[in-house]
Amino acid sequence: MLINLISNAIKYTPEGSAALSVTWRNPVAVFEVSDTGVGIAPEDLDRIFDPFERIGTVRGQPGVGLGLTITRLLVDIMGGQITIESTPGQGSVFRVKMFFSDAPEMVAAAPAGAGLPLLGGQSRRVLVVDDDPAQLELVRDILAGSGLTLDFARSGREGIETFRAAPADLVVMDIAMPEMDGWQAARAIRAMAGEETAILMVSANAHDFQRARRPDDPHDDYLVKPYEVSQFVQQVAFLLELDTGRAARERSR
Repeated sequence: MLINLISNAIKYTPEGSAALSVTWRNPVAVFEVSDTGVGIAPEDLDRIFDPFERIGTVRGQPGVGLGLTITRLLVDIMGGQITIESTPGQGSVFRVKMFFSDAPEMVAAAPAGAGLPLLGGQSRRVLVVDDDPAQLELVRDILAGSGLTLDFARSGREGIETFRAAPADLVVMDIAMPEMDGWQAARAIRAMAGEETAILMVSANAHDFQRARRPDDPHDDYLVKPYEVSQFVQQVAFLLELDTGRAARERSR
């Protein structure tokens, strides 16, 4: 909402200034976007929030006339109020009033890896394959301090080579990757490792897992992005048998 209002203030101020100010009187915040631009005629004030309405005060400006419509819709959805004051040739002031409930008390974040049982000297290796660097960093942060040995690869082929050099007990494999997708890479790893390695498939597309399971499917379990950190930790613990200590792995079908 503020990006649109500030953008408009700059767009319709060929000369002068535009400003944002915020005032707070618990529990109401007022966001005021003001400018010294071209202003809006009184007869146009009632229709500037209508879809596809563009007031021709400055020629050549891009847009289709939906920005203020969407802004008011969002304000309404959030239970706020938007008003405008404007004088042609002198500028405009848009005010957004929002009610904010009290923020909950801050809870100290759990230390990284705290959700995983301690390994007790047992060595476990996890390979994470994803072409998104941010996703790799997320998993690194989640599993840091757990005692697991972590390897990372940014493509299916790199994941296969990394596994060949250092076989992992668990492979966390993203599906949507260029050149070689996660299914192909997981099948290649399954062919090398047999049933000794658990494979957790991850995808942002839930449809990847809504079909019936096939005999040649290489995975033991799956997660849909964005996933809850606690859910991911539980899946890793289960697939690595960190939660039971049983010799035989119970696989989720």
